[in-house]
Amino acid sequence: SMLVILFTETSLLPLRYRRLELALSYAKYASACPVSYYVKCAYLHACNLVRKGHASQVGDIIHALSHLPVPVKSSVDDFLSGAQIDNLVKAVRDSWITSATDAIQASIRCTLLKARVEFDRKGHSFPAPVFASRSYLKIITVPIHRRAYLRFITSNHMLAVEVLRYTDRRYQPYVPREWRKCRLGCDEVEDEVHAILCCEGDPDL
Repeated sequence: SMLVILFTETSLLPLRYRRLELALSYAKYASACPVSYYVKCAYLHACNLVRKGHASQVGDIIHALSHLPVPVKSSVDDFLSGAQIDNLVKAVRDSWITSATDAIQASIRCTLLKARVEFDRKGHSFPAPVFASRSYLKIITVPIHRRAYLRFITSNHMLAVEVLRYTDRRYQPYVPREWRKCRLGCDEVEDEVHAILCCEGDPDL
């Protein structure tokens, strides 16, 4: 899931999905060309090869769509209409967003990303998009501060909930999550929410 975060935080598409979008974009161009164009003839021939059970570039795209983590179903008929191809492009983007959402929700290290919200100018909250270029990438201008913030929201920090998650065969046995208590004496798990919002173990801090 940590690799997924690279894409969801920057709004960059993984190469697998980007290549499919480019292939579908060219398919839309080829399908819209006049019949007198060589590219249209070649494109229709590729579609006919799929119907006859032979390999072709159109068949490769159909195969790639069906083998995404969240499969996109398609047939050769979907490649003969610009509107249908646009639907496939949208389905590819939705497939990526669903896959990224599932990865974040299943991760034990993305607690702060699972219920992320944003606020409009009137202060009303709404669910943040899973896939977007995050404002903190521009707001936090000092690189080491930006890296520290990213490490914090992805649970790559030195709080007990993370440090005590690791084990060592000789020196550090497994510590259940409920035993990873706050180092300042609180009877709560020292996780991100507790450390930032709830901890009262040190009034000065």
